Amino acid sequence: MAIKVKDLPVLGAAPRADFLPPKIRELHEGRKNRHNLAIASLAVASLCAIAAMLANAQLFASETRLSMVETATSDILTQQSHYSDIVELINDSANLNAAYTVVSEKEIDWAVLVRQIKKAVPAGGSILELALTAPSSNESPTVTAPLTGQDILVSAKVGMSVANFQDVEFFLLDARQWAGYSNATITSMVKKPTGYVASVVVNLGIGVLEKAKLATADATAKVNN
Repeated sequence: MAIKVKDLPVLGAAPRADFLPPKIRELHEGRKNRHNLAIASLAVASLCAIAAMLANAQLFASETRLSMVETATSDILTQQSHYSDIVELINDSANLNAAYTVVSEKEIDWAVLVRQIKKAVPAGGSILELALTAPSSNESPTVTAPLTGQDILVSAKVGMSVANFQDVEFFLLDARQWAGYSNATITSMVKKPTGYVASVVVNLGIGVLEKAKLATADATAKVNN
């Protein structure tokens, strides 16, 4: 059986003949490159235009949101202005109440405060040092609370010996219940063979005067009864 040429496998590339002169070939390649460059430039320009449109749309949306926020803020300020007198009255009332407390009870019942401090020390612990400082009745407080800005009337520095660190935490939790409590700081903590020796500073505000006044009233009532 005869083998036809078309049935034979093709090996290698098909032969091609290029009879164009080199200069013509260069012209064709240059035209092709310019055409590709034009397409690429058009694509880049289109992408830039789309990006600019998106940026403008985003800018417009941001400006719209900013305008809405400014309008809402203006409305809130307008509404607040209607209640400014009430806010001033509340502040004046608080200031008058504080001033009345100071004037009506200038002294602190130190015995009540010392008993509070001793009672706050957990079982098994002991007080090693106790220092109470406060301005005299004719002096203005010179120390204020770091966050609230309220006057500090009493600073109680307590040095204690406790069995573990949790006892110091319990002491601080108890101090939070004291009238006039403002803040507390652990200034030192030393590990000892028998436990810990800690130094704590508790600052009390104007509420300590109210506590002293109430304690005095309770003591008077007990005596009368």
